Amino acid sequence: MGSLLIRRATMTFIDVRRRSFLSGEIMNAAQIRQLAAAALRGKTDAEDRIYLTEAWPITTYPAILLQTPLEVKESIGRNAPQFKTITTLRISGHIQLSEGENPVTVAASALERLCEQIQRAVINSYELTRQIQQFAKVRTTMGIYTALGSDTAARSAATRSEPSVAEVKVELDLEYYQGPEDFFPLETPQLAGIDVTINMPDGAPEPLIAITLSE
Repeated sequence: MGSLLIRRATMTFIDVRRRSFLSGEIMNAAQIRQLAAAALRGKTDAEDRIYLTEAWPITTYPAILLQTPLEVKESIGRNAPQFKTITTLRISGHIQLSEGENPVTVAASALERLCEQIQRAVINSYELTRQIQQFAKVRTTMGIYTALGSDTAARSAATRSEPSVAEVKVELDLEYYQGPEDFFPLETPQLAGIDVTINMPDGAPEPLIAITLSE
């Protein structure tokens, strides 16, 4: 009678949600902006004109502005704080319309190229993707605003005597895990020193040891 050989395989699972904690890195909206900015520098027509401000600075074009206007945390447990967090990263790329022939056609082509460059740079960023679980959604909108147009943004630009611009907005919903370690106190009291007193038998002096900690 033949024998049946059963091999047992031991598999070890590592919860990818914990990787930020294990690597000592905390994920939040500010970290996402920083990682996205690093991924974009030198990878698009905007070169190093990548800004993390809330308003457009005076700059040459093309230029890219990074914002995180929306964040949603969905609880995944009733005990320690644990969340599936989705942060919306908005990447706005601006180019200036040329003064030559068919400026709108040229701008549309430049917008499509800039849009592709932005998506490739961010989605292919190892430093960013290793910190998240997935890109849940990617939304793209494009617009060309001329000083003669009826668009509100165009009229505003014309009023400020700014050049006509074309804009692409790439919004990425980044999903990642946040646990108790992400909500530890940001500041802790600094330990300046330690005083140690030793209990001695009756009649014997109690020595005092003072240890001052340097920064």
